[in-house]
Amino acid sequence: MEIGIIGAGYSGVSLAYNIYRNATEPTHILLFERRKEHGLGAAYATTHAEHLLNVPAGSMSGLADDPDHFLNFVLRDKRAARYIRMDQPLQDQFFPRMVYGWYIQSLLAECQTPSARQVIVELVSDAVIDAVPTDDGFVIRTQNRRVIPVNKMILATGNAHPANGLLAQVPARQLIADPWNYDAIRSVPRDRTVLVVGTGLTMVDTVIALKTLGHGGPIIALSRRGLVPQRHESLGYGGTTGWEPERLRHLRRKIRGAAQTRAAAGGDWREVINTLRYCTQELWTGLTVSEQKSFLRHLVPYWESHRHRLAPEIGDKLRAMIDSGQLRIMAGKIDGIDSLPGANSLRIQVRPRGGGSQTRVLVADYVINCTGPDTNISRSNNPLLQSLLRQRLIRPDIHRMGLDVAADGALINGQGESSETLFTLGPPTRGRWYEIVAVPDIRGQSLRLARRLLTLGSVPAAT
Repeated sequence: MEIGIIGAGYSGVSLAYNIYRNATEPTHILLFERRKEHGLGAAYATTHAEHLLNVPAGSMSGLADDPDHFLNFVLRDKRAARYIRMDQPLQDQFFPRMVYGWYIQSLLAECQTPSARQVIVELVSDAVIDAVPTDDGFVIRTQNRRVIPVNKMILATGNAHPANGLLAQVPARQLIADPWNYDAIRSVPRDRTVLVVGTGLTMVDTVIALKTLGHGGPIIALSRRGLVPQRHESLGYGGTTGWEPERLRHLRRKIRGAAQTRAAAGGDWREVINTLRYCTQELWTGLTVSEQKSFLRHLVPYWESHRHRLAPEIGDKLRAMIDSGQLRIMAGKIDGIDSLPGANSLRIQVRPRGGGSQTRVLVADYVINCTGPDTNISRSNNPLLQSLLRQRLIRPDIHRMGLDVAADGALINGQGESSETLFTLGPPTRGRWYEIVAVPDIRGQSLRLARRLLTLGSVPAAT
């Protein structure tokens, strides 16, 4: 069987690894990657040691059936040894993301060793730009004009780039549209004022990168609500606490009440949020579509800032930048952007949150787009996705958070039919599962999909 996996970040590599381990018959896996290196993706390609994982090492195994796999890697890899702290348990430590990139590449190396079952993982350094269905799968076409037939194709494309929106008005020389472009961030003069649009995890990465590079100028971070990711305090994950699917208003009241009760007893609200990690997908799928839409419209920024938190060291650095006045967090909406006459600066008109029609003018020299991935695939600049859309082989999910997908990872076409040859995993399935962007969520989905592709059994619904 020929299996084509499009994308070699964590999602793609973990799927290839699980297929390699579980295949019982000759299988040829082609792992396509348009970037320079397989196994890193955008998140783990950073070379800044200050960019830390947001999840402690004990929860970062890449394998659903081996919870200590990442910990064992850290202990045996000489490059990782310098980042091990002696003052706290290994499982509670937050390692640099580049260490996790090394870990993913070690998974990739392992599944490239010769297999007695004739399972081959071939790395293809090329961008897939088109795929046409055939009677027994697809014919894949790449940017370098390769034509490759496969029986099954899996989209492991990860997160999309941010949408520019109003930022398209910013001159190209003053706009960093891709926050993962560290060469561009490195080129920002250290004394200039920088406006970062977005105040989530990507903003934190960007601000920390600027500070590490010696930036001394003012930084303004702006978002609609001005919410910043919370800092990890307690690592007590506990167990499940009997959360059951309910109406959104009831869940909201219960979660808030449980957090208040825990805090009153001397605990930490984070421990309550941590218990939800076991059942977030079940709670999401238990909501009606209208309730899901209400959550996305009103509650997402609050959930994201409390659920996806910062490593303590990063939280401390961010707080120090705020306290020193170098970093200012603002809540508001951009109304317009233009260039100041006779200057290389930008004038940004902002309507502060709660300020009615009153506008405020900010002056900045550079703008960095950290608004998060544009999940609307109809706007995607990925030629493969656009081709599949035109052929009606895929369609957006109801919330336009990614792709419409069945419980087993099969993509649903324009006629509402589930495919037997086209699948996806990871961030593109967010509309169905919501919490499916982090390693602890994707690893189980990856194993189930591998078994489905190898017809080793049906795939149970995620919980």
